[in-house]
Amino acid sequence: DTHDPGEITMTLTLDAPRPTTANLLPALFARSWIKHQRLSDDGFCDSLATIQLSPNLSMALVFPGQRTFRRLSHRGLADLDVSARQAWNCASHNLQRAALDSQGLRFWTRPAHCALPAAAPYGGLQVRSHGAPVSSWLAHPETFTALDKHMRRLMRSHSLTYLVPDSATVFVFAHLPDEYARDLARAAAEQLPRHRTVLHSRPLVWSNGFPREL
Repeated sequence: DTHDPGEITMTLTLDAPRPTTANLLPALFARSWIKHQRLSDDGFCDSLATIQLSPNLSMALVFPGQRTFRRLSHRGLADLDVSARQAWNCASHNLQRAALDSQGLRFWTRPAHCALPAAAPYGGLQVRSHGAPVSSWLAHPETFTALDKHMRRLMRSHSLTYLVPDSATVFVFAHLPDEYARDLARAAAEQLPRHRTVLHSRPLVWSNGFPREL
């Protein structure tokens, strides 16, 4: 290789993604995972900014990195000059905005048994969304209520049960007895590939906007 001394060589340095109130999103995590989690990956290496949703589930604030979502710390939150609750509400609005099309909020569904064979006798649907892992919709009362209303209309039922084996997977069942729901939740968690982290192995129901464990 020869180098022309008259040639100008430029090295581009990409700035690390920065959190803003416009790009924050809510993310659902097991509290046990957060408790043993390393520090944040937003550049501060501080404890994560979280809000508890149930005895075993919490919300953490995340923002898009170059390849994956990064988790926001308390120091990162202070840099934005907003409280955890204000940031949580901004994140909820951003999540809904990402799923909007000309007809409103957009969700994709398919039969649950396509991804969870054990669900075949019970019907049910698997849900997907755009812009963030679908489990994020359970991480704020406003978004969980929007998802629950949509699924109630679609499934023509006011008694829905949610399974969230990992962050990218949500199954919804109508009129599913608790005993069967617990069996399916365990089956959904057990069949995950090893490289995917189990989020929750118990069924959930909507309760005043928050996930309640059965």
